[in-house]
Amino acid sequence: MKRFTQSARHAVRGIRETWKHERNFRIQVLAALLVIAAGIALQLAWSEWLFITIAILLVLGAELLNTSLERLADLLSPGHSEAARRAKDTMAGAVLLQAFGAILIGCGVLLHRIL
Repeated sequence: MKRFTQSARHAVRGIRETWKHERNFRIQVLAALLVIAAGIALQLAWSEWLFITIAILLVLGAELLNTSLERLADLLSPGHSEAARRAKDTMAGAVLLQAFGAILIGCGVLLHRIL
């Protein structure tokens, strides 16, 4: 149990650091909170919450991975590196695709309720 607690502390510290230093993460959390508020107002069913929750967690998880990869690339290649740039761009593309997917899911679920 002690190992789990220690691992959880490290994970929470990583999330806090990302919140503190990454504007995109803060924007994504704000968007998630707005969607959650809309879901509460629209009284979503548990199955709709499942889709919304998965979409939110996938985007936030992808952003954490992106931040981690960017920091590692900066550490390994402090100057300009074409390989590091490509790695960063690729991970940013993955986050973008996740975000588009989350937008589609959110619109599908929320608009279904509104209409």
